[in-house]
Amino acid sequence: MQIRLAFSDWLSGFARHYRWSAPGASGKSVTQFVSTFGNRHTMSSGIRSFLLSGLLWLAILFTLLMALLPKPPDLPGNPSDKLQHVAAFATLTLFAILTYPRARYRRVFVAFACLGAMIELLQAIPILHRDAEFRDWLADCGAILFVLCLGHVWRSLLRWRAGQARKAKN
Repeated sequence: MQIRLAFSDWLSGFARHYRWSAPGASGKSVTQFVSTFGNRHTMSSGIRSFLLSGLLWLAILFTLLMALLPKPPDLPGNPSDKLQHVAAFATLTLFAILTYPRARYRRVFVAFACLGAMIELLQAIPILHRDAEFRDWLADCGAILFVLCLGHVWRSLLRWRAGQARKAKN
């Protein structure tokens, strides 16, 4: 209990110093945001955030490794190349929006679209014996956009639910 309060106090002070506010909260402090959605800023959420961040970076490294291996291992079911691209970038995008819930979706899209473009450019290196295709990059971008749209719907539902809870209190 004391750790939870100490971390919440630290977070509130940190937020006041940097003038952070909740997304869509129009200037409310983090303390009000925490009290609106329940106290989620505990040590366990810090650990969860750390683990999600590590998982995101491991997934990025795994994606790069699999994309740049000259002969990647066959996957069960032998899925098509496009399906593998869609699965990889949908997973990366999901990890990113779970790890950084306040991230702007435009930045997430640009970052992963650039990653996909970089992978395709690197696959054009002849020594890798890989094929670079523009359609692979389009599949990457489509997967990113799809997950970001789902994330937008999820954020909207959370905001709506918080608004309903505030109305019920008054």
